[in-house]
Amino acid sequence: MIKRFLLKLSLLIFCLSLPLANITNAVFIDSAQLNNNQFTTGDWTPPQVTWINPLEGDIKAGQINLEAVCDGTGSESQYVNFWWYKASEGQTITGPDSARENHQYHYVRRSDPSTGTVSGNTFSWELDTTDENLISLNLDWDGEWRFRAACKDAYGNYSHAEINVTIDNTSPVIAGDVVINEVYYDVKDDHSKGFEDKNEWIELYNKTDSPINLKGWYLTDLTHTKPINSNLSIPAHGYLLLAHDNNTWVHYWDDNEAQTVNLTGAKAWLNNNGDQLFLKTPTGQEIDFVAWEGGKNNAYPAWYLDAGQGTSIARKTVGIDTDQPSDWKNLTTPNPGTNPHSHLQTDLDFYLTPDKKSVGFKVTGISPYNQLDYQVSYSPTNREPQGIMGTIELNGEEGIEKENLMLGTESSDVWVYDTGMDKIYLKIILTGDGIPDRELEEKLDY
Repeated sequence: MIKRFLLKLSLLIFCLSLPLANITNAVFIDSAQLNNNQFTTGDWTPPQVTWINPLEGDIKAGQINLEAVCDGTGSESQYVNFWWYKASEGQTITGPDSARENHQYHYVRRSDPSTGTVSGNTFSWELDTTDENLISLNLDWDGEWRFRAACKDAYGNYSHAEINVTIDNTSPVIAGDVVINEVYYDVKDDHSKGFEDKNEWIELYNKTDSPINLKGWYLTDLTHTKPINSNLSIPAHGYLLLAHDNNTWVHYWDDNEAQTVNLTGAKAWLNNNGDQLFLKTPTGQEIDFVAWEGGKNNAYPAWYLDAGQGTSIARKTVGIDTDQPSDWKNLTTPNPGTNPHSHLQTDLDFYLTPDKKSVGFKVTGISPYNQLDYQVSYSPTNREPQGIMGTIELNGEEGIEKENLMLGTESSDVWVYDTGMDKIYLKIILTGDGIPDRELEEKLDY
């Protein structure tokens, strides 16, 4: 009896000596622990949860790719559970049990490939906010939502991370929001880049800051109509490539990680000797247009673009759309799924007058820009370093020249010219709406 009593007393003393931290981090969960986004068992180390897509503050529409990483201890993490609920409603999810159970959270389990994609400790799944089943449950998607990624590692440690995302499926689409950006209509006849009946392709570009769902949109040349049947969204400032056969991107062209769609119906539908192409919404609203070689039956004679076999027509600068043939150029090397801004050839000529009293410059290839800022700088020996600055407003000009930038100072209508400088420098910054700034620099020997 005495030995048994002493053994129990020893065990009691040992338990009381355990660190309190380990007791408070046990599996008992209270609201404070949940608010801290984690609880631990096993090795007492919560996993690290990181959102990859979307990110805090993103504006999304249509199909939303949910992707998160769960880095925990032990072997690979077991699952990530994606939750979504209106930020204004908090975690209390309203609606029928079916909505809560089937449509407001989703497990991606490593053990079940049908639940989503798992690569290492990265879990992903696509939430479709245009799905008819979700709409029938009267879920009002438009507004601010709270997205949670919750996970448990191999030891049973739990953690989650939350972000705020705005969903906007109702923003009206206006003409020019999505543009036809490049067209490859005359396939090279040596078949090194495919065949006319399978491998013609069209590139679309989304100019806006939000994804745009294209389900039900269609392309037409007024003879053939090609619907976009896939329920997908073209990303903000992203590309979509359309062809009749997916081997276009497997065997003949690099899609540069752009989304691709297979077209249905009549093939070899883009005429090589003149055609036109319209992009329209399901209601028939015209969003964009292009024609080449005068259009079919010379219906658009001003549209003189002529790609030639094996080449393409493309916008000089991505997304720039003034509805004129001058927006376009021929590309000897087509570039599907890329930004063709570099195809705009901007040339700068910086010159010194023979009497060395002034400089000037001429710049061409500037039609997409709406402002030009310039600065001339030099260091004369007769006074401190000098600078000449100015701004020129642009209105679609292909080129512009600035003359008589005087190297000196004027007093009472008398010029005193600077001398002794070694170099004269020119810096130009071109800016425009929806396109990257362009910087040009040049220097002269004095």
